[in-house]
Amino acid sequence: MNILGAKVTHRQFGMGEIVGQDAHTVTVRFEHCDKQFLYPSAFDGFLTLAEPKQKAAVEAQLCEMRAHDDAEKHRHEEEESRRKADEQLAALKKTRADAAKKAASRKRSKGV
Repeated sequence: MNILGAKVTHRQFGMGEIVGQDAHTVTVRFEHCDKQFLYPSAFDGFLTLAEPKQKAAVEAQLCEMRAHDDAEKHRHEEEESRRKADEQLAALKKTRADAAKKAASRKRSKGV
């Protein structure tokens, strides 16, 4: 979404205007300085757009980004859970194999 020229408010720097934008950042010109912010995450607490339609569109992007992040987090948690279960299963199999070897060794030594 193109928000070049949009008016924004920052809690510390005050009113500003977006003078640069790429896929991951926006540059805002404030009265005394220019600042770069991550896009769109800067609009989740740092910057507020003055135009309601633009604000709604950026909020929709933030919701989409959060949903994606939540899905990634869930996927990583599932992978970690599977990895731990696989490790536990491997440890159990090793313990059983070691116990079977011991039992076989005892039988052989009793038979000799």
